[in-house]
Amino acid sequence: MEILEIQSGKYKYLLRTQKGQFYISDLIYHIIHLVKDKKSNEEIAQLLNADDNWEITISIEDIEQLKAGKLVQLGVLNETGELQLSMGDRESTRTLSDGRGKYLLFKKDILRADTIHKVTQHLTWLFNPVYFWWILGIGIAVNIFLGYFSYASIVEENGLKSIITGNVVNWSYLLIYYPAAIAVLLLHEMGHATPAYMYKAPPDSIGFGLYLAFPVFYADVSKTWQLSPSQRLIVNAGGFIFK
Repeated sequence: MEILEIQSGKYKYLLRTQKGQFYISDLIYHIIHLVKDKKSNEEIAQLLNADDNWEITISIEDIEQLKAGKLVQLGVLNETGELQLSMGDRESTRTLSDGRGKYLLFKKDILRADTIHKVTQHLTWLFNPVYFWWILGIGIAVNIFLGYFSYASIVEENGLKSIITGNVVNWSYLLIYYPAAIAVLLLHEMGHATPAYMYKAPPDSIGFGLYLAFPVFYADVSKTWQLSPSQRLIVNAGGFIFK
């Protein structure tokens, strides 16, 4: 379990547990810390009611229900009421879900944080907000242009019917396409990792997995939940820079 201060939005805190990442209110934040300090339900209720910041009266029963319900759902406590593992523990970190992790049937890290850092530190200039959107727009336009003419040349060479029926066999094309596709997909993930690194929320890894039934590359950018919406938007759009 880990609680981070975030930069904008309705909530000030981001809770990270084995069950995922959640924005939490000031009240839940303080209750979690009191639970971590091993305060009894009666002590928690007394301390909160004595604090003028809360304009509500909290009973011992309220704390009991909160712990048995909300804190278990968030992954702060387990079903027996015990605190979950710290986010510093490797087992907890590895099972953290970022929304996609629950669908990955297989995960294998390819690049670790130190290797990613060596690359991304030289690419952050591409993500300066002043001209990032210009670079992104040009990149999308180039992809559309190249994609159209590539498709047109294949149709011209093989015929539309062959493409529709899947009868296009060109071993030299395949030998070039698949290595190039792997390289582009890895660069795509670097496009997400670089702005995440720039905003002090670096990814822990880039890896390979099965998303439902399809092979995919992924970048673990779950730390970016603590960033502002505009920064997360750049992280999410960053992959198109290299694609």
